[in-house]
Amino acid sequence: MRVNPKLAGIWLTGWALARRTPMPVNLGDCWRVDVGWPDQKARYVFATPSERLPCLAAIAEPHVFLKTFLPVDAMASLLPPGWSLDPQRVMMIHETLAPAAACPARYRLQQDGRAAEIFDGDIAVSSGQVVVEQGWAIFDSIKVDPGHRRRGLGRALMGILAGMARDLGARQGVLVATQEDRMLYHMLGWRDHALYASAFPSIQR
Repeated sequence: MRVNPKLAGIWLTGWALARRTPMPVNLGDCWRVDVGWPDQKARYVFATPSERLPCLAAIAEPHVFLKTFLPVDAMASLLPPGWSLDPQRVMMIHETLAPAAACPARYRLQQDGRAAEIFDGDIAVSSGQVVVEQGWAIFDSIKVDPGHRRRGLGRALMGILAGMARDLGARQGVLVATQEDRMLYHMLGWRDHALYASAFPSIQR
């Protein structure tokens, strides 16, 4: 699976908007985002393998992440010693966003701009946000409390966010999922688009 570079840029822009970081800077063969978090100073995101990637890896600057759309083992082969990789993730897309879904009984929905939360009483047990960029809905920070899983909250949350995105003109969706969440998204009609790997200098953790 090879990523569409234009889609990778749209997704990364949406990610930056959702996380309220500076916008990605296009460096030709990759993008740099100056994230500014205590545990992540910056990230370089490559749509395709590049000679710049192992060069950056040789510097191994603390809290600077390298990310690319490759299998984790292929990413590892490009890196010198001293780097670790997060578990494999997958970029997924949905060509026809589903309409908004009802919140399951007992739970309460709260929407605020581009974000949605589902509450059990006064406790938020599911949350996520969506940003629309160039007609694409970028879904981010999708969470369901482990104690409330398998109750339809994930399906409801994704439907609610999809409805919000459709109201803003989006008709297609993109997200990056963990292997754990991938099955749920498949059940909701999402399909795999490209594998996604993330590396960081081992010394920083």
